[in-house]
Amino acid sequence: MNYDELCQKIMNHDKKIRFAGILGKQGDLISGGLSEGVGGFLTPNEAQMSLHYASQRWETRKNLAFKIGKPIYSLTLYEKIKQLSIPINNSDIILISAETDVDHDDLIEFLLKTVNENFKRT
Repeated sequence: MNYDELCQKIMNHDKKIRFAGILGKQGDLISGGLSEGVGGFLTPNEAQMSLHYASQRWETRKNLAFKIGKPIYSLTLYEKIKQLSIPINNSDIILISAETDVDHDDLIEFLLKTVNENFKRT
C-alpha cells in the first residue's frame, strides 16, 4: 500500500474525517489532503504552519522514548476538531483531523491495524 492509497483508505473509513495526510519529518505534506467537499478552518499558510507544528510536536514526543518507550499515537481535542497523529516509520506520520464527535477509539484501532499490516514500523 502506498501513501496515496493509505490516505484514501483512511478517508473512506469514516465520513467525519476532515483531513488525512502523511507528513515528513519537517512537516512537509507527502500525501493526502482535505476530504471532498470539506472546507478548511485555516488559510493555506496557516495550514502549512499547522503541519509543521504537528511534525515538531511528534519529534518532541520521541525525546524520552529511550526511557518511557516509543510514542504510539497522540490525540488532541480542540473546540472544533480532533487531531490524531500516528507514526508510520521513524520519519513519517499520519495526521488526521476529524469532527469532534468522531469515534476516536475506533479510528485509532483502525489506523494501528492498517499501519501494522502494511508498513514496517521502526
